Amino acid sequence: MHLGLDISTSCTGVCLMDNNGDIIDIDYIDLKKLSTLWEKADAVASAVSDLVAGKGHVDAVFVEENLQVFRRGLSSARTLMTLAKFNGIIC
Repeated sequence: MHLGLDISTSCTGVCLMDNNGDIIDIDYIDLKKLSTLWEKADAVASAVSDLVAGKGHVDAVFVEENLQVFRRGLSSARTLMTLAKFNGIIC
């Protein structure tokens, strides 16, 4: 089984696939109401643990590459650094 993650500090996407690439489960974790990176990381860890429980062994984990460029009005150096830190914590 493979685990795919789309990590963000507001909402993290999670997908479980079998070894043929067929989707077993797909969900997201809403993190908007949590304030610290550590609370958000704990919520992601708990949700992923619950999602994979009883479904078998995870052989591989795939993580979407984090945002690396500025987008006018949407990202700042602070935002990029926060996302990179959170991505590292979750990984």
